[in-house]
Amino acid sequence: MERTTTREKERWQRQIADAQLRSDTELDKLTKRIMTLERERNLLMKSIHQEKSYSPQITPSDDGDLQYLVSEIRQLASKALDESSDEEDINKIS
Repeated sequence: MERTTTREKERWQRQIADAQLRSDTELDKLTKRIMTLERERNLLMKSIHQEKSYSPQITPSDDGDLQYLVSEIRQLASKALDESSDEEDINKIS
């Protein structure tokens, strides 16, 4: 009877050791993945910080200037479209 108990204990110990090994392996994989993600995150944060420091800040007066430029561009585009449609009409008549 005691032999069976010893065999069972050995089997359980092997199962526990196998489970511990699998657990350690998974833990190592997850740790490496976390470290990789942290490095990627740090690189992204560094890139974002550099972009913010290099991009000019828009002040309210700049914003007004931008709106003026957008308005000018729209007017020029409308004028160009009108002129091109006028030319098409003339070509159709000819």
